[in-house]
Amino acid sequence: MIQSHIRVKEILACFYQYRKPNYLFSSSSHSYSEFTYLDAGKLYTVVDDKEYILHSSQCMVYYPNQKHRQYTNASSGCSCLTILFEIDIDTPDSLKNKIIFASQPLRIEMKRFINEIQLNTWLHQEMALILLQRILIQALWEQRSSKKESRELVTDDELEPILLYI
Repeated sequence: MIQSHIRVKEILACFYQYRKPNYLFSSSSHSYSEFTYLDAGKLYTVVDDKEYILHSSQCMVYYPNQKHRQYTNASSGCSCLTILFEIDIDTPDSLKNKIIFASQPLRIEMKRFINEIQLNTWLHQEMALILLQRILIQALWEQRSSKKESRELVTDDELEPILLYI
């Protein structure tokens, strides 16, 4: 028998935004999960009192009730995709406090997700739920199989932005 360990139940919000230099989102926690993908720039995030730096083509999942804040420095802003969602997951800490580099397969899933989430029919909404589940599974796969240090810097020359056309 094969059973699912991850099930996205609901997408609460999805937005793409540019955050100016000196942006500050003060600390919060909430009862749902949050996925942040950085399309361009650099974003500092403090999760459970530990600082992380997300660079272009990196993502992070904030777990329910996990205290976090985000900010940019004085010299650079960033653009990012944020998805707020409800999930059932049997592997509770597998993505917690991890920065994941979004490989080409993960970015392809995000492109498909963005296309589906913009269409307002029940069938497109079902597909968006499934694609978010696939994004999280791909992130788990990459986190598990990666030999690289999760905080490794990737140069902008190596990256292909996926969201700037929105």
